[in-house]
Amino acid sequence: MNTIEHALINDQGKAVLLLAPPGIEWPAIHLEKFGTYCGPGHGIGDLLVPDTMWGLKVSAACYVHDFMWAVAEPSWADFHYSNSVFLHNLLRIIDAHGGILKYLRSYRAVTYYAAVDSVAFAKIFWAMKKQDMI
Repeated sequence: MNTIEHALINDQGKAVLLLAPPGIEWPAIHLEKFGTYCGPGHGIGDLLVPDTMWGLKVSAACYVHDFMWAVAEPSWADFHYSNSVFLHNLLRIIDAHGGILKYLRSYRAVTYYAAVDSVAFAKIFWAMKKQDMI
């Protein structure tokens, strides 16, 4: 799966380069204007995976991750690659904002990555791919 850099704008007016597959359609060009894309969309999962990290909206990274899972080939390579791009994009958003909370946000980003690159999420990924093949 190929990715290219796309420039989005943060609340400080800086361009933040996120990785995403060609052909993605962005719902917004400002990071703060993204809807809610993190978490499963309902229940306790949304509380466990919020769209912000210590007040910083990161839902653009979740949006790309969801898109990549949707278009990924049913392979371990695409599963791990899309999760790695997710971490990369989270860290780029965090780095662009800097500040004193950068290290707490970065730790949470790595925690998110570890969760989505786990066996539990692999089961979700494979179930989606199996459904796509029916």
